[in-house]
Amino acid sequence: MKARSAGKGRSVRALMARWSAVAVVATTMVAGVALAGPAGASTAPAKADRALVAAAKASPRARLQVIVRKTAPGSQAAEGVVRHLGGTVTHELPIIKGFSALIPARALSQLASSPAVARVMADGRIHMMGVDMGQYDSSAPNNIWRQEVKLPQVSSKYNGAGVGVAVLDTGVFPNADLGSRLVYHASFAPDVDLYDHYGHGTHMAGIIAGNGTNSGGQYMGVAPGANIISVKVA
Repeated sequence: MKARSAGKGRSVRALMARWSAVAVVATTMVAGVALAGPAGASTAPAKADRALVAAAKASPRARLQVIVRKTAPGSQAAEGVVRHLGGTVTHELPIIKGFSALIPARALSQLASSPAVARVMADGRIHMMGVDMGQYDSSAPNNIWRQEVKLPQVSSKYNGAGVGVAVLDTGVFPNADLGSRLVYHASFAPDVDLYDHYGHGTHMAGIIAGNGTNSGGQYMGVAPGANIISVKVA
């Protein structure tokens, strides 16, 4: 019995070894197909923007301004890769799990192929565009939105009295539509005072709680009895 058990044990081990070898070969073949893909195809997903790749090929000696997204947000591995490749980290950008950097164009491919890097994008410059808001002063407001949000059905029962609404915007300028219901001002913007000099915050406050005084009752907000707390953030 012992001999037969031992023999049986050796047979099982032999089978397990054979199955393991088959599994390894099969796994290797599948992995090879997955990595190779169609003939001539790239073996790794492109992690760098096409525009960056084109810029790097056109000027390999240049330096590129890039934004790098990391595969592991809490790690500094991607920053280490940039420095190792002769680049400089310029700003950490935790809101997008990444950072901005200046890298040698010739190093783009190496950076993009790093396991620590999820994506490499161009760091483009943006410019504030001036808009003459006066061009819209002759356009009459409309009340279509009131019907769309079904405001007439509830305005006879609720007008916002006793409710305070914080408006985080460009500030709110005191006006007759809000009157004494503009109860508080706070500012987190680098500006000269607490008030709105752009119009957007005041516009939004009017949609929320304007009582129609400036228009003889023709144009009113959603909750004309509500208080407004102005929080200037822009």
